[in-house]
Parts: sequence; C-alpha cells; structure tokens
Amino acid sequence: MCREAPASVKDATSLSVFVAIINKLGEATGEKPIAGMLKHVYDGTIPMITAVSPQTKSKFTDFPDIRLQYFMMIKVIISKCFSIVARMPPKLKQHILDSILWAIKHVDRNIHEMGLDMLLEFLRSMIMIGGKGLDAFYKGFFTRILKDQLAVLTDKLHKAGFPKQCQTIHMLLNPVTTGKIRVPIFPESADNLKATSHFLMKLLAAQFKQLSREKAMDFVRRIMRDSRQRVVEGSTEFSGFETLLRDFLLTLNMWSNTEMRELDAIHIRRNEDKRMREIRAAKAQVPGLLKEDMVLPDSDEDL
Repeated sequence: MCREAPASVKDATSLSVFVAIINKLGEATGEKPIAGMLKHVYDGTIPMITAVSPQTKSKFTDFPDIRLQYFMMIKVIISKCFSIVARMPPKLKQHILDSILWAIKHVDRNIHEMGLDMLLEFLRSMIMIGGKGLDAFYKGFFTRILKDQLAVLTDKLHKAGFPKQCQTIHMLLNPVTTGKIRVPIFPESADNLKATSHFLMKLLAAQFKQLSREKAMDFVRRIMRDSRQRVVEGSTEFSGFETLLRDFLLTLNMWSNTEMRELDAIHIRRNEDKRMREIRAAKAQVPGLLKEDMVLPDSDEDL
C-alpha cells in the first residue's frame, strides 16, 4: 500500500496479501520483511483509519475494509511471529501497541473484540518471556495500556466486551502485584505496588468527580488484591474478579437495569458457548462420534 497514494485509491488487497503470507510462513517470513511491512503499512494506513470522518464526525469509521485487513495483519503478526515482535525496537513495538489500543477503542464490536484478543495474546506472550523483556515492556507501556483499558471499560460504548476487558485488566496487573516486574515502572517511585495504586486513584479521581476518596481507595485496594490470584478465565475465581468490576461500575451508575440484563445475557451466552466447545472437544476424541458439521474450524485457517 503506497504511502504517497491518495486514500481514495487505496484498497485492502495488498493488506490481505500480507496477511496470507505471514499466516502461511509465520516466522519464516523473516524479521526484516515483517518489520518493513509493518513500518510501510503503518505509515500509510494509520492516518486514514484514525482521522475524523467528515461524514460521521467520529473516528474509526471510514475505510472499513482497509481497517479490518490492517488489524488482521497486526493479529497474525502477533499470533504467528511473536518472537520477532519481542525483538523489535521500541518504535516498531509501539506501532503494534498503538494499533491494538486503537482497535480496542472501536465501537464496531468485531474490531473491538479483535483488539482485546490481540492484547490478551500480546500480554500472555510477554509474561511467558519474562525477564528483562517483560521489565522493559512494562516500563514503556504499562501505564498507557492500563489508562486506555480503564477508559474503554467505563465509557458505556463497549459493554459487550466486558468479560474480556476484565481479563485484560487482570492479566495486566498480575505481574505487578505478584512482583514479577523487577524495575520501577514509575519514575517517581521504586515501589510498583504503591505507585500503581496511586496511578489508579488519580485516574479514577480525574474521570469520576462524584466518586468519594474512600470508595476509590476501597476499589483500588480490592482490585490490586484480587489481581494477585492466578486464575483462569471462566473459573469461579475469575467470575469474582468480574463481579468486583461490575459492582464498581454499578456504584458509578454507569449501567441501567436494561444494560445489566444485557451483560448478564452475554455472560450466560459465553458460558454456554464454552460448555458446548468442551462437549464438542470431548466428542472429537471418539472417532465417528462427532458429525462433520459439528467439527470446530481451525481458527488460523479463518484468517
């Protein structure tokens, strides 16, 4: 996609070709080609998909095909080539994080959830790498990710993504609250626990003027405590973390009764989908028991 070409003549074809190449070759695509693709496409695409639309007067709406294929490219780079991503210089790594956080802010549910999935995979992979790489990542990106994720959680436009939003917040805080980050994240303090708690208090005070200091302190104390637990999404323990965040939003009158019912319906549907996947997976272990139309597709092939 030529950076100098007018936006009106660009299409998503070149992006879909990049997606297919990286999906097929994975890390065999090569470090330099992936870095080159990312820089070239980022510079040529981001101004298009983050500009305010003259028609809708809002961001993240124009060029839907290009927008979708761009985020698909970021997704496949993360899922297929993460060791290359981990070795990227900070500027290119920032391009990927910028893209993920822009995806999360989309009102379009599919792109919003794609952004959450990308962030979860990115965080999970960084935590597995650990060590100096994790330290550098948290020092460079922790505060921005936390700030943007909390903004999305409380903006009333993305309630359908609430379960995964909770999961990302838990996964982001866990290395801090369990002492895995061995360098100071904040320049003003060497104590990451206290500094993170203070940062959360500042965010809440700035965004919710009606929130008393006592309630804010109680919420921050509880979220820092509960994020120490190593829990699995969908488990009883993680449901408790979701409940903590949901109850906090209720105290802020962020959701109406109708919205609460919608959230409960999402939770029920998600649990039912999980149960059906487990049933299908169990049946798939027995030859001939699972009908062809019930076989789960390979998600990588769907890219």
